[in-house]
Amino acid sequence: MIDAQALARALNDEKPHTPDHLATRLGVPRTSIIRGIERLRSMAIEIKETRKGYCLTRRLDLLDAQSIFQAIDERARAVIDAIEVLSEVDSTSAHLMRAGANGAVTGQVCLAERQTEGRGRRGRTWVSPFAANIYMSLLWRLKRSSVNPGRLTTGIAVALVEALTSLGAKEIALKWPNDVLWQRRKLGGVLVERAGEASGRVYFVIGVGLNVLMPDRYVPKIDQPWTDLSIVMNGAAPSRNTVAARLLDATIATLESHEQGGREDLERMWRIYDCNLGRPVALHTPQGCERGVAMGIDADGRLLMKCGGVLRAFTCGEISLRSGA
Repeated sequence: MIDAQALARALNDEKPHTPDHLATRLGVPRTSIIRGIERLRSMAIEIKETRKGYCLTRRLDLLDAQSIFQAIDERARAVIDAIEVLSEVDSTSAHLMRAGANGAVTGQVCLAERQTEGRGRRGRTWVSPFAANIYMSLLWRLKRSSVNPGRLTTGIAVALVEALTSLGAKEIALKWPNDVLWQRRKLGGVLVERAGEASGRVYFVIGVGLNVLMPDRYVPKIDQPWTDLSIVMNGAAPSRNTVAARLLDATIATLESHEQGGREDLERMWRIYDCNLGRPVALHTPQGCERGVAMGIDADGRLLMKCGGVLRAFTCGEISLRSGA
């Protein structure tokens, strides 16, 4: 089967191409081109057929590993082992989890044009159309033996908001523990997963998802209020390669900071972006529903809630505004 990204890249000059020309250029049979065109169409890529051949109706913003590597800062370049851009994968995080289990070193980065089984928290599906958003994961082996996943997750979430703000996005907010929002609509998120053994083989895979330009066809599949960076920035979002580079810089800087105990101002910075701070909320946990007022996070990244006049800390749960509040 022809690689979808290779075919999309060949068509991305906005000129018509005959199946024979594409077959010769890509070194595949003509029938593979015909099947590849239908496959791209099935992934919501609009391709028109003219007397001169196939052409895209709009130019795609395709990912490129070298462009991303050149756009990241020198500190990040020094610790990245490899950047891999896949045409399609079940999940970038699952891909790196498998690599970590096989002994992959720290600093492996995986991005994909499309995920077939993208994941969010609590097993939720992350809608992942081709050449539309950021699906990126990083494998990292922390040198410190004791790691606080909650603090790491919230620290990376704050760093992602700061990165998006530096790119010109405004009104970006956070919802505990890992959601990036705009006007209370989901823009992106971070998922930190730990694997390995306590004997020193422990590694983390940090997955970052960000909506950049969601095709209309996929909107009915999204089961929560959502937005994308194009909407947030009034159609002037940077290229996906630029966005990926800034998010990668932010993630790596946070991981390196975590090696020294994490940023001292994490609780304060979270409060700046916390969309629920001071609001009556309901926290749905495996043990039941807790109600109170959101009071930010503590030094371990736990949610603080004032429940009946008592300040309590929670490590997991799904938070929502209380109805009628």
